[in-house]
Amino acid sequence: MSQSNLGEPWRAQMNADIKKAAESAGYKVIFKDAQNDSLKQKSQVVEFMNAGIDLLIISPNEAAPLTKPVRDVYKKGIPVIV
Repeated sequence: MSQSNLGEPWRAQMNADIKKAAESAGYKVIFKDAQNDSLKQKSQVVEFMNAGIDLLIISPNEAAPLTKPVRDVYKKGIPVIV
C-alpha cells in the first residue's frame, strides 16, 4: 500500500481498514508513507515492483509523476488498485 501521506486521519483509517481486510483473508500488507512527496512515492512504487509484490494499492499524491511507474507495475502483470 503506497499512501501519499498519513497526515489526515481518514488516510490512517484507510490503512487500518485495508490491513484488517487483508489479514482476515490471509494476506500481508506492506505500507509506505510518501509524506506528500511525489518523487518519494514514485521511488516507493518502483521498490514495490522490484520486490515482486502480488498487488499494488496506491493512494497517489499526484497523478502525473506516478502514471508511468503505476503503468509499469500494471504492465508487469501486477494488479493495481487506485
